[in-house]
Formats: sequence, C-alpha cells, structure tokens
Amino acid sequence: RVMFAALLLTLAAGALALVLMLLLAVLFGNRLRARFQRFIGMAGAVAAGNYDAVLPVEGRDELDELADHFNGMAAAIALRERKFANVFNAAPIPMLLFRIEKATSRYVIIDANDVAVSRSGVARERALEKTIHDIGLQIDEDDLLAIRLALTQHGRFGPHELPFRSSAERS
Repeated sequence: RVMFAALLLTLAAGALALVLMLLLAVLFGNRLRARFQRFIGMAGAVAAGNYDAVLPVEGRDELDELADHFNGMAAAIALRERKFANVFNAAPIPMLLFRIEKATSRYVIIDANDVAVSRSGVARERALEKTIHDIGLQIDEDDLLAIRLALTQHGRFGPHELPFRSSAERS
C-alpha cells in the first residue's frame, strides 16, 4: 500500500507539474505572440511611412534589443527621407518620381518637386497617383523605351534627364 500511495503521489505531482508547465507555456507564448504582433504592426507602420511609431523597450532581452534597433532604423529612415525631400524640393530642375505598375507598365507619379509643378502648370495634388498622360504631359516615346529597356535588363533605372512638355506645347 505504501508503494501504491507513493506511486499515486508521484503521478499526481507529475500531472500537476505538467499542467503548470502547460499553463506557463501558454502564458509565455501569448506574451511572446503579443510582442511579435507589435513588431508586425510597427513594420507595417514603417512601410506606410509612419516613422514616428515606436516599439516599447520593456527590458533587456533579445526582443528588446531588436525593438531598440528597429526604432533606430525607423528614425534613420525618417532622417534620410527628410534630407531627400529637402534636396528634391530645392532642386533647380523639374523632377518627378514615378512608381511603375507591373500589371499595366504605367508610370504613376508619386511626387513632383516645386519646379516641376511650376513648369508643368499642374497642381501637385492633381498630379499624384496619375500618369504623365493623365495630366496632359508628353514625354518622347524613345525616352520611355530606353527606361523600359534599362528596367528590363537591370531591374533599375538611375537618374536620367527626361524632357517633358505640356500637351499644349508643340515640339
């Protein structure tokens, strides 16, 4: 009987320990999942251009170190974006930034500097998310072909002078 009682006590203690370990695993797992959800949210915010969002650094573990580096990365990107925007808008030549839609191969304007707005006569708000043709600007087809060729061959296209004129202007 003593052996049986000892065996039952051992089994009960083992079962209790197992239940406690499972409970702790669920609790720590949920806490870890919540921390990763914050990382995912922050990555989405940074991708959308919100560099002011900050991940909390709660302690000194590896995830806190990662959060600290992630916050530093977001701040560095914000600084570079501000510097680029200052240079872009202060440039003495008209500049447009485009996004190429893969499905349609359309060049969609995502930004225009002040000189481009002034020279084209098209308000910045009217030009954004439109193509050059949508807003009445014309670019030589040979120039567009050179851009497409460079993108196809190299996957990128560097700075290039691309003269444009309004549809009202004649060549």
